[in-house]
Amino acid sequence: MLRLQAWVELWGARALDFLSGDDKDDIYHRCALAALDDPETERLLDKREGVTRDAVLERMRTVTYHRYATIRCPSLPLDEAVEELDEARDKHERAARETQWNWRVVCSLIALGALAVLISGGLLALLVAVLAAAAVMFTLLWRGSRAWFNLRQCLVAAGLGVAWLVQRFEVGVCAARWGEDLQERGTGPVVADLVRHMLGDDPDSLFIPDDYEWGLRAPRAPGYIIENGARRQLERKLTHLEDGTIAVCGPRGAGKTTLLEQCVKKAGFGVIVQAPATYTPHDFLLSLSVQLCE
Repeated sequence: MLRLQAWVELWGARALDFLSGDDKDDIYHRCALAALDDPETERLLDKREGVTRDAVLERMRTVTYHRYATIRCPSLPLDEAVEELDEARDKHERAARETQWNWRVVCSLIALGALAVLISGGLLALLVAVLAAAAVMFTLLWRGSRAWFNLRQCLVAAGLGVAWLVQRFEVGVCAARWGEDLQERGTGPVVADLVRHMLGDDPDSLFIPDDYEWGLRAPRAPGYIIENGARRQLERKLTHLEDGTIAVCGPRGAGKTTLLEQCVKKAGFGVIVQAPATYTPHDFLLSLSVQLCE
């Protein structure tokens, strides 16, 4: 399934570049978007403020990064094909202007007539019709008729139109090849380097803003404390006892300290002290007295 998706994306990109033809900016824009959609690059977006998809794309539109990406992938074959396409277009338009007839209509009528003769009479009838048309054209040429000149220019315009279509196909193929090369060796590595440059040092680390009040830096925040049986049991015992000792035990990380801190906060007067594993009684009582006074 993944190979099919990659195949579809590859040929989809080639089709878009083929249709773009001589629009190199459009091809560059598509390649930049494809580079941003790369999983290794996409996971780094929005990790830092200002490192967004739109911000990176805006940087890639600047002259500096555009030149840096495209200089790696020369487009000489595409440029030459575009020049030949322009020449073919100029020749076709010049031939179309020289005739007083609509070359599209004339050539369409000739093609429809030939198709009708072929369907109704077969190849032999088509051959006879071609010979008859050639004889008529030779007569018009011999007489120097204006109709011959217009008919000839219509046929020339049609031929040059076919030549333009062939050259447009060549431009599309060159554009697809250049777009594939640009995405692989140009915009792909340039976008990846740009994103890491915008992220700064250590782009793979988790960034927590200074003004973020909760989350991983506040594991004992009130919003994360839930009501459970141990808490209700301790509050019930504290309600019934005027003085005494209550032992709270449990495995490490079970929430003993959090439970005691919540009870101290609710008390009218309370203090919580972490007793070290080994200590001198005199020093411990002294530090306890200091905390009580504070």
